[in-house]
Amino acid sequence: MSELARADFFFLITTVAVIVITVLILIFLLYSIRVVRNVRHISERAREEADAILSDVDSVRLGIKAGGKKA
Repeated sequence: MSELARADFFFLITTVAVIVITVLILIFLLYSIRVVRNVRHISERAREEADAILSDVDSVRLGIKAGGKKA
């Protein structure tokens, strides 16, 4: 095999490998973006629910301090 044929074969294999790796990285990034969006949505919901729970606890505490309610 001549040196030129070896070089062409090497560059062909390298090009295919770079394309495959690039496609895999893009797929990974797309799935990562979807996961981050889902985590953001879940954390926003958890924050809203925590605020609701805190307001409920505050109202119960104020009621207990006033002596009119029992937990």
